[in-house]
Amino acid sequence: MNGIDYPSYKKLRCTRELIHVSVLEKPQGRRPVIYFGRVHLTDIFTGVESRGYLKIGKSDTPNIMMRLRNQPGSDFRVYAEIHIQGDLASAEKVAHSVLKPWQVPTTHLGQTELFNILDDSLENSVDKVCKALSMTRGFNKAEVKETLLFDSNKISDVK
Repeated sequence: MNGIDYPSYKKLRCTRELIHVSVLEKPQGRRPVIYFGRVHLTDIFTGVESRGYLKIGKSDTPNIMMRLRNQPGSDFRVYAEIHIQGDLASAEKVAHSVLKPWQVPTTHLGQTELFNILDDSLENSVDKVCKALSMTRGFNKAEVKETLLFDSNKISDVK
């Protein structure tokens, strides 16, 4: 699995949502999601590509999040996203709670977004989060509008 890169993600959103690229970073381009992504790095001496732990976070503007995470030498790719309607912060807490057994212990205070989830377990993990979100109620309700998996810039809807 390789996820989707930033330029392909922008193009995908414009095509699927029938919007111009200039709208993506404006309020009308808002798309609240729980994202599942990894940093891809290429070793400058060996040319060998490696990947980091899976980062699970929230973003109202995923294209901005991807652009900001892409720095020279690193390529942040999204592997899956859950499009949320409702309380995005609560949805992220649900995701982290459901996947807590795979959470990576870190020395950075407050860093709770990294998970040791392998590619072949990703779809199952996304499904667990969606099922847990379907049980949220009241003020913290978060409805799943759409769930997408990205592999080599191809997309799959998760039912």
